[in-house]
Amino acid sequence: QGNANVQYIRGYMHDNGRGIPRDYLYERILLAEQGNANAQYILGTMYYNGRGVPQDYRTAVKWYTLAAEQGVLAAEQGVAIAQNDLALALLDGRGTEKNPKEALRLLKSAVRNGLKGGYSETTIGWSYLTGKYPPIPKNFSKSLYWNYLGARQGHANAHSNLALHYFGGFGVEQNFSKMVYHLIKSAELFDWNLKWVTEKPDEW
Repeated sequence: QGNANVQYIRGYMHDNGRGIPRDYLYERILLAEQGNANAQYILGTMYYNGRGVPQDYRTAVKWYTLAAEQGVLAAEQGVAIAQNDLALALLDGRGTEKNPKEALRLLKSAVRNGLKGGYSETTIGWSYLTGKYPPIPKNFSKSLYWNYLGARQGHANAHSNLALHYFGGFGVEQNFSKMVYHLIKSAELFDWNLKWVTEKPDEW
């Protein structure tokens, strides 16, 4: 069967253009079936984005779920990332039934398991800011708390969420100076991974 970590590294290097043979997809599946959380997460991502395989949200959710359930393996970053991405699928109902309550649990678990970048914190903050995902209630205090955590980790959207708080006086005293500060920070941290923010209209 080979060494799981070596197989995982070979697959990772192939994804990053390091010239590894084309059997990497087979190795991913083999590793995922052996229970390697990182491989399960990456396989889920491939199906979610249609990268190297036909796009299939249900299959992506299956692999995300298997990886996310390995929460005891918090040292593997793949577990925390899988929990975050499975939560996003549950919020939007992609490949699975919508379940915001379970999504919130997974997002908090991803934070506990050490997910870097403020992704989960910012999603939680946005959920509380907008009330977009019932039964998660609109709660400005909780939104401030989680968006500050996301901003501390350098997430651009967390700063833009905080700018909204200060612009509208949501849970804070209206303060345009702080609004501008967070807008500038958001612009400084913005990258191509967040371009969807400018392409999709706000619904709330």
